[in-house]
Amino acid sequence: SSLLGVDLVEALGTGAIPRNLIIGKPKTRQAGIADVVDTAKIRHVSGGISHLNLKTYEQGWRLWQGAAPDLIWMDEQPDENTLNEKGIFTEAQTRVFRSGGLIYLTLTPLLGETEMIRHFSQPKAKGIWMGGATWDDAPHLNEEDKERLRLTYPAHELDARTKGIPMLGEGRVFTVGEETITCPPFNIREFPWYRVICGVDFGIDHPAAGCWLAHDADADVIYVYDAYRMAGETAIYHAAAIKAKGNDIPVAWPHDGMNREKKGAETLADSYRVHGANMLPLSARYDRKVGGAQPVEPIVNEMLERMKTGRFKVMASVGLFLEEFRSYHRKDGKIVAARDDVLKAAMYGLMMLRYAAPRMGNVRNISTNSRPTVSLRA
Repeated sequence: SSLLGVDLVEALGTGAIPRNLIIGKPKTRQAGIADVVDTAKIRHVSGGISHLNLKTYEQGWRLWQGAAPDLIWMDEQPDENTLNEKGIFTEAQTRVFRSGGLIYLTLTPLLGETEMIRHFSQPKAKGIWMGGATWDDAPHLNEEDKERLRLTYPAHELDARTKGIPMLGEGRVFTVGEETITCPPFNIREFPWYRVICGVDFGIDHPAAGCWLAHDADADVIYVYDAYRMAGETAIYHAAAIKAKGNDIPVAWPHDGMNREKKGAETLADSYRVHGANMLPLSARYDRKVGGAQPVEPIVNEMLERMKTGRFKVMASVGLFLEEFRSYHRKDGKIVAARDDVLKAAMYGLMMLRYAAPRMGNVRNISTNSRPTVSLRA
């Protein structure tokens, strides 16, 4: 109806496409339902004829096969959380690959940060773009209606519906603004009294990650100054990446580092250790010194408290941490353990901060005037 008009007899041409450009009467009975448009012919500005084909997601990916359209416009996103080979979105990509065409999507991201959303928000190739639109970009909306909806929408849907921010379950875990925790990058080596530690999360069935923390003990401020994440590699590769940041830096690791490698008696932690990573002798644990699996809520709460009081800063250059910070959320009251590899590494480092060590060697051109300033918040 938005394109052709509400009524194909009485009101044809009252939508976005004027009546004089619609050739004949559109064919109906789409997906076996009468009076639903299937195809229409539209007179193009060039003088030629464009063919408009309408499909539903309920028809499935198979009925999206075969054609080579110049443009696919998807309204809202399919109810699929993965871009598997039989997904509608990947089928649409294949169709425009044949034609050299384009795909547009207009949607309210109520399904959260799905693979489709990440395809656009974290592009892996050129020519992929995502733009946000808020209620402020729709001047035709009535202010009274907007205020009424703001007051009645569930809290966890509000940002998705009003600002176009992907919905994250019942809400973000870190309830602080990104601008609150970010700081300009600076050279940690200019502050040799800072105590540093690296936390790692082993990549067993997900990417392996590392996160480097520097602790200004005088101000009790932690700086996240570097991060690493990689999937599909072996211990020797990850150990090399860790050593490249400084092979004297202590490395905190989780209890699953005690798991044995499939091919022998060597543990995951030992496999990093034999390749030169400076692994701490004990897995990450709280001060109570009880090993094994650690509850996640205490360390999350400590990190959040530090963020709120200005004692946990992330250099703006550490995009991997900020990316996971944005999407870390709860569902049914529980933290969703997904796409949190760098965050987990940072948590292990924070958990073992008492073992952080200063880097006193190889420091040149120390400039005390470049020391970052930190504002504390009550």
